[in-house]
Formats: sequence, C-alpha cells, structure tokens
Amino acid sequence: MLQPLRKDWGLNRSAALPIPIGKTITWASAVKSAVCFIPLLLGSMAYGAPAHHCSSAATEQAKKLLVFHFGPDDRMEVSKSMRKLAPMQNPANKKQLFDVLEVWGYIAKGQYRMRLIYARLPGECVLMGQEIMESADL
Repeated sequence: MLQPLRKDWGLNRSAALPIPIGKTITWASAVKSAVCFIPLLLGSMAYGAPAHHCSSAATEQAKKLLVFHFGPDDRMEVSKSMRKLAPMQNPANKKQLFDVLEVWGYIAKGQYRMRLIYARLPGECVLMGQEIMESADL
C-alpha cells in the first residue's frame, strides 16, 4: 500500500509525489489527473489543425472590408492568423450550417475584429455575411 509523503518536502518515489506542506497526493491520483489533462492538451493542439479551405479568401475579404469602412490607408494591416469559430445556423434553413472565420485587422492604433461567414460547400468559398467591430474599451 502506498504511503503519503511526510509533511516536509522529502522525496520517497515509491510512496507519493512531493507537494506543498500539508497536502499529499498518491501516484494513483496523479495518474487520474494526467488522464484528465490529456484531453485538454489535445484540445489545445487545434491551432496545429489544417487551415480552413477559405482562409486565403477570408484574408482578402477582410482587407476589402477594412477599405470599404475606412477608405484606403497605407497603415492598414490584416493579421495572418485566423480562428475558426463555432458554426452558425443558416437563418433560412436551420439544418444548414455556415462556417465562421475570425480575423483581426489594424489601422494605426485601431484594432478591428472581423467575422466572415461562409457557406459549407466543398471546394467553394461562398461569402454569406460579414461583420466588423472595433475593439475599444469605452
């Protein structure tokens, strides 16, 4: 049977893990914690997932959206990174879903969040909607 560690920071590898004074943890509970941590780790690897097939179209459209709202400006930039958000339902047909891609744009000190909404069609990038919101703490 495994013994908990003493309250000092002594290390007894066959008994338990070293942890702060007054608390102990057994190897069994450490394994349970590791098993719970693995799904979180895998979920955080989503950034390594392949890019959405409309990523380049969304970046181009984000630039056009900034120009439409603010006019041409040499200080205008669109971030290369893009986030795929949760899909949204088609308002005309609740069984259909649209992909939502979020990209950030910058003009001088202004920051703008743009969400571009694309129909889920294989091999095609059909823009269904777009929104732009200035990031500001009022």
